Amino acid sequence: MSEEAQTTRASPLGRWLGVAMAILSAVLVVGGIVFFQFIYPALGIGPAQPIPFSHRLHVTVKEIDCRFCHSTVAQANAAGLPPVQKCLFCHTYVIPNHPKIKRLTSLAERGQPVAWRKVTWLPDFVHFSHQAHIRKGIECVACHGHVETMDRVKQVHPLNMGFCLKCHRERQASVDCLTCHY
Repeated sequence: MSEEAQTTRASPLGRWLGVAMAILSAVLVVGGIVFFQFIYPALGIGPAQPIPFSHRLHVTVKEIDCRFCHSTVAQANAAGLPPVQKCLFCHTYVIPNHPKIKRLTSLAERGQPVAWRKVTWLPDFVHFSHQAHIRKGIECVACHGHVETMDRVKQVHPLNMGFCLKCHRERQASVDCLTCHY
């Protein structure tokens, strides 16, 4: 065997390291897919928020209408998240000394919003209007599930094209591509 052929051949250790890295990469990819497709959704809770907020408590127990906090839902494309001052409308008087409420007060004093973590996801190339759906009488539960029973909000439906098209067909709404993609 020529000297050049001997120097270009990988050592046995190098080959084993390459195989081990390939196997490890495959396990990580498959493990990630399994976790995010099956395990994470099965946990039954949404992401932890910087200020714990229970929709179950506020909507079902305290009977606060959803539109009190999500006040732009009928006038804008987005339902909107309430400003800190909306929370303090009640919490200036209701458990104002709780550490999390004190954090809200501190944010309000500094003029900073709560950095809520996103729960529902739509691709950027999809146009969705809450306003249009509210006008048609579509209840929030159709897409968001029974949020009023959740302590930590989670995404219930996949909110993908198949989900939306099924609903549009059931309600004889437009399935023209430009309805949602423009």
